[in-house]
Amino acid sequence: MVCVIMDSRLVVIDRRSWCLSFTMEALLLSLLFLPGCMSRNAEYLTEGTGHLTQQEVARKWGPPSGREVLASGEMWTYTFQTTDSMEHPVTCDKYELRFDAQQVLTQWTSLAC
Repeated sequence: MVCVIMDSRLVVIDRRSWCLSFTMEALLLSLLFLPGCMSRNAEYLTEGTGHLTQQEVARKWGPPSGREVLASGEMWTYTFQTTDSMEHPVTCDKYELRFDAQQVLTQWTSLAC
């Protein structure tokens, strides 16, 4: 029973079922750590969709960088950018938040900066 990893790929030489089992275990383990990759901002919005209000978002994040009045509520835009010690951009996260007429977060989207 031999499995070899070549160029980051699992190559099956013998006993395919064992290697397939090993691959599935590795996949399942990696999925356990996937939610940890979600940014804190995205987690905040995901958990808050359906009950988070405009006032709560503004209290946590400050005023939005963009605001658009829609027929059914408002859309707010937030941009978060981190820089290194030389003020070069390192990461950038941009979010569009949609609020209904009762000022409750109904939907959000992550955008490229």
